[in-house]
Amino acid sequence: MVARIMRTVFGVEPYPWQQHCLNVGLEVLPDGTFAYDELHVLAPRRSGKTWLKTGLVARTCGGDRTSLAVATAQNGDKAVTLWRQVADQIARSPLGPQVKEKISNTHEELRWTKTDSRFLPFAPKEDAIHSEEPDLVIVDELWWFDLAAKTVLEDAWVPVFSVRPGQAWLLSAAGTSRSGWLKDAREKGREAVAADPGRGVAHFEWAIPEQVGGVKASLLEDDELLDLVWNHHPRRDHGLRKDFLEKELTTSRPRFLRAYGGIDSDDSASETVIDELQWGRARTREQIPETALVGLGVGVDQDGVDASITAAWRRPDGVALTEQIAHRPGTRWVAPAVEQLVAAHHPVAVAINHVGPGRNVADELTTHGVELLKLGMGDWGSACIRFKSGVEEQPISVSHDGHPDLEDSMRHAGLRETKTGLTMWAKTSEVTVTVLESTTAAVWAADHPGDVEPVKPVFRIF
Repeated sequence: MVARIMRTVFGVEPYPWQQHCLNVGLEVLPDGTFAYDELHVLAPRRSGKTWLKTGLVARTCGGDRTSLAVATAQNGDKAVTLWRQVADQIARSPLGPQVKEKISNTHEELRWTKTDSRFLPFAPKEDAIHSEEPDLVIVDELWWFDLAAKTVLEDAWVPVFSVRPGQAWLLSAAGTSRSGWLKDAREKGREAVAADPGRGVAHFEWAIPEQVGGVKASLLEDDELLDLVWNHHPRRDHGLRKDFLEKELTTSRPRFLRAYGGIDSDDSASETVIDELQWGRARTREQIPETALVGLGVGVDQDGVDASITAAWRRPDGVALTEQIAHRPGTRWVAPAVEQLVAAHHPVAVAINHVGPGRNVADELTTHGVELLKLGMGDWGSACIRFKSGVEEQPISVSHDGHPDLEDSMRHAGLRETKTGLTMWAKTSEVTVTVLESTTAAVWAADHPGDVEPVKPVFRIF
């Protein structure tokens, strides 16, 4: 039925891979319930997953009874973007007269006026849809979520499906070492395919083989890798251009393998500088309150490649929260950006590692009238160890927002011991650890607001 809706309502002919997913995934048992309540669609970028989602929503909500479809992605904003893509396609189609879009601050819905069926976005957080009873759940970009998020989100619909049969469609491209839910779904799905129970979990996956003739796919010559991806992509001969893939390959081979080859990127070291399990436990979606007095941390790469600004606030219970603010190439942008933040959130303490290139940025900040916590070698070594200990101790005293740039910094960071016995962050690869440094400095600033050095007037000769 979804394929017919796509064809007759939206004027879109389903791709063969979409038709296969729908033929299998929407199979109905003799009692009228779906054979599969959990469906995994792991497909490369540019496969056409958006139209699949649109067809599923139209089928679920366009029937004769009141139904509910919900969708989420990496965060609330991404969930709304996903919802808007699907809702707009439905509203612009011949179904438009049957639906009514409602868009307001923090509340969006597409409602079918005849049956009162609804399609809603929801933020991926606890209790987001606990008062609802969805018939269809769509989780997009599954690679973003860890196992903790899986537990939280599944608790919103798995109990509902036990008494009101529905389906959860989990869609994603390949992931990273942090993609706990994706890895779990892939393993669970492959086991289901091997067992072939005919119900429960339906698993669809498109990816290139990790090795060809004993050679890792990532080590193939460009033309061989391009042909391999082209031959395995589900939209080959259905609108996808090979010259587009060729351009993507020349831009970034690791990104190409992940986005179009379906190969998870290996961005984790064999041993991370902070315990991997504790780092995951310290990840939180809790945000710093808007009225909180925060500390700002500035990080500057030792080679001046990039710079970063992070905010931190310590809760009354003693746990520090951190949020990434900005991370850009170069350093000249930092002083004006920090000046604006300080003016908007005064009073605020600003900390920076006052060693190497950090000294130059500190001078620029002082010129802009920003009072600073200038961390010398001793304080900086203490800040690094305190941050590491705060994440690793139980219970934790430092949490983080899981920003991708911070995750990359942590996984490519090492500890360098100086001749005087101090230990501090250091790069172990070409990936900078700047965001880890700014986050460390931010926690120090949040804990030492009274140590700020007043700005000295600029000396002038008249």
